[in-house]
Amino acid sequence: MDNKMTNLLLMLMMVNVSIAYGEVIELHTEKYENGQVKAKGNLADGKRDGTWFGYYESWKVAREVNY
Repeated sequence: MDNKMTNLLLMLMMVNVSIAYGEVIELHTEKYENGQVKAKGNLADGKRDGTWFGYYESWKVAREVNY
C-alpha cells in the first residue's frame, strides 16, 4: 500500500475516533527546512497523542515516543 493510501486510511480512522470520543484528532507532520519529514504523529485537541516518530534527515527513525 502506498503512502497516500495509508495516510487516507489513517485519516478516516481518526475521523471515526474523533466522532466517537468528541475530540479533534489530526495527523500532524513536522518538516526540516529541506522538506523532509522531521516528525509525525497525531494531535488530539492540539496536543501530541499516541505514538510519534522522529526522523533523521536521512529518513531513518531517530526515536519513537508515546504520549
